Amino acid sequence: AREVLRQARAAAIASGTATLEASLMRCPSVLVYRISWLSYPIMRWILRGIGHVGLANIVTGRTVMPELLQQALTPEALARQLHRFLTEPAAREAALAGLDEVNARLGGGGALAAAAAAMLREWPALRNP
Repeated sequence: AREVLRQARAAAIASGTATLEASLMRCPSVLVYRISWLSYPIMRWILRGIGHVGLANIVTGRTVMPELLQQALTPEALARQLHRFLTEPAAREAALAGLDEVNARLGGGGALAAAAAAMLREWPALRNP
């Protein structure tokens, strides 16, 4: 899936960690999600004050990936959003800049090495046991 996202010019992504994978692969995406009419108000209540459902959008606090939820998720709306990424250079560049922001906020990889370096900085005794 990662290689497909890496090569894709745009994608429709279900909410969840897939949005972060799309971000890491720098694939402009539209977040799509539809759940039961009973579950949706519960989800919105849990996420109250956040304003977004997608992890990439939550990380930045703004819309990096357009979210089409519930009744807003129609074939026409999805086609319109994907078409923008495919045909409007400014929309694509804005999406890529947003994805770069997500990736920068997440640390951009190398988490294990960064954790080891932080441990060595914080606990000098670890350097010379």
